[in-house]
Amino acid sequence: MTWLTACARKVDDSWRQRDSITALRRVVTGRNGAGKAIIVQNGLSPRVVTMETLPGLALVEVWATDETPTLPVEPIDLTTTMKSFVPGPGGTRFRMVQFPGASDRAFDQEAFRREYLSKAPGLAESMEQQDSGMHTTDSVD
Repeated sequence: MTWLTACARKVDDSWRQRDSITALRRVVTGRNGAGKAIIVQNGLSPRVVTMETLPGLALVEVWATDETPTLPVEPIDLTTTMKSFVPGPGGTRFRMVQFPGASDRAFDQEAFRREYLSKAPGLAESMEQQDSGMHTTDSVD
């Protein structure tokens, strides 16, 4: 049994949304044209991944860059446009992950794999087959 399967079996169906990190507030600061520090974004992350096949699992994309940033940073939130959940050389991904609690419910690992591939490209492909709760990438975690 993999770690993910054990976790899935332990998810309680009474999972409460208010206990989820999906409501994480994100404050992004930047600089205006005069160089003054300003708040650029203040609110929920625009990219949150939850899984129907594994209730309670949540990935909140907090920040992303595709290359080493320079100032001023472009006013584009790359969490909404990134093609891969794994950064390329010089890029970053800042993500908060919530793992589900314990449950005895059935878990369809193949259905989870398909859903994860569609919702978390790059990261899903790096999941280890023998332990689907782990991944291997060239990034620093």
